[in-house]
Amino acid sequence: MQCWGDAPTGPDPEACQWGGFDGKNLPTGPNTAAFQDERSGSKCPSGGVQCDPAEPSKPDRQSVTDPLGYYVPFTPVGNPDLKIYLDDVDPNDLEKESLRTYYQAQSTNEVPVAATSSDGTGQVSFEMQTGRQASGLGCGDRDPAAGGAPRGCWLVIVPRGVFAPDGTPKPASVEPVWVLRSPRSARATGRSVCRST
Repeated sequence: MQCWGDAPTGPDPEACQWGGFDGKNLPTGPNTAAFQDERSGSKCPSGGVQCDPAEPSKPDRQSVTDPLGYYVPFTPVGNPDLKIYLDDVDPNDLEKESLRTYYQAQSTNEVPVAATSSDGTGQVSFEMQTGRQASGLGCGDRDPAAGGAPRGCWLVIVPRGVFAPDGTPKPASVEPVWVLRSPRSARATGRSVCRST
């Protein structure tokens, strides 16, 4: 996925373009609706497994409808106070911003599923989007805070192996390709990033 962020350590999960697909329009494949495209997940209750113990990493990530859930909002570049939790347009408030304001299945460059060969190698074509294509990221746009230099962005790759973010192994009954929790969770996002300038 592609993210904006100025910290040299990598982007905040809130700054990543992820969640443009849903279970109805994910690319076909085994278990494609199994959390690959979520911006939400489960907290770790006492004795819980298959969850992310680092979430909710901020108070505003606590789910208001599920006491054991969290939700990672999207924060567009240039507006750090805007937290977007809404996936689709609110029919009662058409002016309210949603994820679809910034990206959707037809415009996102996220790759929900990428295969790895048995020898551990793999490749996938990925389109880096500029600020014209992804206004919520602003990649390549002039950054006033950096003296007008073009804003760099991050390419984040979340490896999915045989362990959940809490370190517990996937159950034997679960297919190896099944993504158990959101790639947006705190532990999953911190695994592999590279800077694009």
